[in-house]
Amino acid sequence: MTLPIDLESTNFGPIRVTEDEQHFVVQIHPQQRERAKKILSRQWDGVRKAWIYQKTTASYDALTEEFQRDAAKFDIRRPKTKRPPALSIDPSTAAIEAQEWEIPVEQASYHPKLQVELGGIHESLAKLGDLFLGQSRCLDEMQSSQHHIRESLGQLNSAATDKPLPPTDSYPDALSLDKSSDLRVLETTLTQLAFCTAGKSKSLLDWLSKHRPLDRPRDFVTASHNLLYQQLEKIVGVPSQEMSFADLVGKAQNDNLIYNERFDSVQVIPTLRAMNAYRNTLIHAANLSASESLSRTVLYLINLAFVWPRIIMDDEE
Repeated sequence: MTLPIDLESTNFGPIRVTEDEQHFVVQIHPQQRERAKKILSRQWDGVRKAWIYQKTTASYDALTEEFQRDAAKFDIRRPKTKRPPALSIDPSTAAIEAQEWEIPVEQASYHPKLQVELGGIHESLAKLGDLFLGQSRCLDEMQSSQHHIRESLGQLNSAATDKPLPPTDSYPDALSLDKSSDLRVLETTLTQLAFCTAGKSKSLLDWLSKHRPLDRPRDFVTASHNLLYQQLEKIVGVPSQEMSFADLVGKAQNDNLIYNERFDSVQVIPTLRAMNAYRNTLIHAANLSASESLSRTVLYLINLAFVWPRIIMDDEE
């Protein structure tokens, strides 16, 4: 007897369920992402274009029930349950511990009060732990932003030094932002830099060719922000009520839905927040000069290149 096969899943391409040292890994077509999102503790790993899960028995059971019957590859093992460490008893105190102690009646009334005090201490320690984690997260985000800037500058320096420059007569003596031809030269250069930054993503190159960042900066930023919002909805889930871009990013962070190594050169959440600030200033600020508008568009473009491979779920979109 053969198990029933989900014909719909084969139409969207093969499903692969594998594991690494830390996670179960599910590679599945974006049109079937709801199957992966049903399972708790999911995270989107944009680098591998896969959903990942902590290696727990609960995750293993859920993945087995959902995918084993129709996955083209299902190669995961149930995680071993670790036994608690054995308790060591000091022989010198074993005899004392074996004795049965009776609590005098007059002392029994203090126990409920002691339990309340201990509960208060535990609550205070928990709050201190949350405060420490919050400060640690802020420090990580600051370090990530600094590393991000250094990496961008390094790529610019590399592009300037690693490749021979074209003949000088092909460049104007100085670029004029008022001349469309000069602006086109700058846009082409930045597009190539963004293309390389995004791992030579053809989908990003097509997007930039279609929306022309420096020729139509406000339209480019608006369209790109809407695209990112749609992709975040695919990761987070469509909210029951309308949410702002910032709220959607906050939900992705609070629910830990986007996978990032701690020292990854691209920290997705801080980058998305920075992009939202650039967008809001560009769209809503009054009396924004042409040069500042252009500068913020360039900042948005480079940050878009960094997050593109990690947020865009399907390169065909």
